[in-house]
Amino acid sequence: MINIKQNIIKILKPLSIYKLKPGSKTDNEISVFSSALQKLNNKIDKLLKESFTQTAEDFGLSSKINLLDLKINISDSVSQIRNKILKSLSTNSNNFNKQDIINSLKSFGFDCNLEENFKDESVTISFKDKNFQPNDISFFKEIVFKLLPAHLEIVFDINQKTTWEDLDNLEIDPSQEFSWDNF
Repeated sequence: MINIKQNIIKILKPLSIYKLKPGSKTDNEISVFSSALQKLNNKIDKLLKESFTQTAEDFGLSSKINLLDLKINISDSVSQIRNKILKSLSTNSNNFNKQDIINSLKSFGFDCNLEENFKDESVTISFKDKNFQPNDISFFKEIVFKLLPAHLEIVFDINQKTTWEDLDNLEIDPSQEFSWDNF
């Protein structure tokens, strides 16, 4: 942190027209002026810090999240949020190959496999860890739909472990339309 008062005194001293002794009127005015400049300097430092994703911790991150319309998990650390922002900003038209899509999903905390089916124009996404269950599948789907080209059909393998007992225990209202998506 710079000492503004000492810098002002250092600049004024060679002029020899001010009484710069501690407690003098000039010294008191310099103290008040330097205090205001120090507050301004602190605000500028904070603004500079928040302006860059790599150093932002507060409003700099939240403004970028809003601007990019990113969905962030509450449990994400500042460094994870920064990585998601940087990854989102680094995506361009050349980033739609298999490995880049896997890397993009990884930056959001999803370690996935991607299987391409060119004939059906579809992609199947499955988690590498077969025991992994995403807490919020809608969050995952939203990210995937933003990352993948719109013309692809996307199949999600989310490791749901539905047993025959689960199916037997379902209470199905025959008057309602029912499909596999209702599970």
